[in-house]
Amino acid sequence: MALLFARLPLAKSAAVAVFIWGIVCILTTVCTDYRGFIAQRFVLGLVESAVSPAFVAITAMWYKPYEQAKRLGTYWLSPCSSLNQAVSRYLVFRDRCTLLLSGVVTI
Repeated sequence: MALLFARLPLAKSAAVAVFIWGIVCILTTVCTDYRGFIAQRFVLGLVESAVSPAFVAITAMWYKPYEQAKRLGTYWLSPCSSLNQAVSRYLVFRDRCTLLLSGVVTI
């Protein structure tokens, strides 16, 4: 999916990818069996593989070259990102409201 950013306008395609990412995150709450969960995680990974390169490309276009290292380091190592991943992986089967809230906030 990241190859689409080279052919389509970056802002619009990134916005669509983030929107789809939020929808798929919300749809995690309706998974009831293992096969559905695996299919959902595949689609989530497909969309998520496009979101990170889009954010890096936007950062590269927005900031000057000497500012990019600090901004990308903050993006990759931000406490919110790490904390969200740790909490959501721990609570994925226990609390579906966490994933629902993450998807709604994304949209």
